Amino acid sequence: MPDCVFYAVETDNFVVYMISQILQPPEDAIVKIQSSAKLSTFLAAAYASKMTQKLRTEHSTTLVVPHNDGFERLGLLTDYLLLPDSQGDVRRVIKYHMLQGLYYSSDFGGDTTRNISSLEGTPIIVDHGLKVRESSMWNRTSALLPRDDLTQTGVIHEVKDVLLPSTVRVNVGDLARAAGGNTMVTLIHRAGLGGLLNGSLTLEDVDDLDGWKRTHKRNRPSGSTSLKYPNAPIGWTLICPQDSAFKGVNLTRLFNDDEALRSLVMQHIIPVTPTMTPLSLDAELPLSYRDEAAYTTLLSPNSLRADLVFRVTAQPGAPLPRGELLVGIKGARGSGGLRDFARVIGYGRTTVPARGAENDPTGGPRSGVLQVDRVLEPWIPDWWNAWGKPVASGIIGGMLIVAFWASVLHFWWKRDEEPTYEPLNGDIQGEDDY
Repeated sequence: MPDCVFYAVETDNFVVYMISQILQPPEDAIVKIQSSAKLSTFLAAAYASKMTQKLRTEHSTTLVVPHNDGFERLGLLTDYLLLPDSQGDVRRVIKYHMLQGLYYSSDFGGDTTRNISSLEGTPIIVDHGLKVRESSMWNRTSALLPRDDLTQTGVIHEVKDVLLPSTVRVNVGDLARAAGGNTMVTLIHRAGLGGLLNGSLTLEDVDDLDGWKRTHKRNRPSGSTSLKYPNAPIGWTLICPQDSAFKGVNLTRLFNDDEALRSLVMQHIIPVTPTMTPLSLDAELPLSYRDEAAYTTLLSPNSLRADLVFRVTAQPGAPLPRGELLVGIKGARGSGGLRDFARVIGYGRTTVPARGAENDPTGGPRSGVLQVDRVLEPWIPDWWNAWGKPVASGIIGGMLIVAFWASVLHFWWKRDEEPTYEPLNGDIQGEDDY
């Protein structure tokens, strides 16, 4: 609305002020948010969780509304929050962005740190003026963008990221459902690894699983996970194929073959240590992605080809979703890479600390889910790699050995058969004897 111009007319008894246009009262918060396209995801979450009336009528509140990009950076966590049965968590997130009291841009600034109570009950921390820090285990800091947009019940500002309260607790199972991985969830339960989904799985649980023996004798590549300390806090990254990815997999055979089922599930689980944690700038990512990065899976100690390797095929170094990322079985040789590599189409990180790291201020090692479009079936060498290549190598090696010794013998025989010349009457006579 254009600025209103005041005119003052003074009379003998009073002063009359006239304005250039009719003053309109502030709009309610929902209408104000609707006017900005970059805030539409927050509005959709409010409608999905039936929080619009609360936003309209809660008096004396300051809204800090996150941008759509902030929701995109959460990946599968946003998909989880928008599920019909996640309304409780969505309400907590929205209430966390509703601050108790009126705070204008003039109230932010300087080097002071202040805690501001939210309707959710957990405070947010305004640090050094225009930085906002959340209370969740991620402990992220986001940029506050003061707007001073008045509403009928308060004022609206913007924030770049979605702020998560510590009361929102999302585990691997929640993210797997958000990734459309119901089939994978079923296989995990049937493999006896259901603790992965609720955060209770440890390496000791895997070791004791139906007598599976884990030798830990293989030398791990530099930068990959060490499985030598089963009691240390550890997180998990699940490579989760979509349900549609199982169309070419014989599930009936898997359900009748416990060993094959466990092998397939273990091929998709990466143990995560604190050293594998990404930089703070990538707080939403479950793993640190870099081209040719290799990671140990639960199947690795029992297979020569079970480590997973990442390949960035577009915009190297850029995190998802800006860079296209492939994940596959390291050293495997399928049909042009189609069988052994899958495209990463989504990611998400849990909001609960790793088991054993509840008191760690950093949250300990991370857990999360990578959504992929293909099942990574455990690598089994074909007849050529299993038999043909070794046999052919043996035959060629034997032929080379035979050829070498044949050459040696031929050289000696040829030297023995060469003609020699000897004098007829004993010693050779010199020219002076004639």
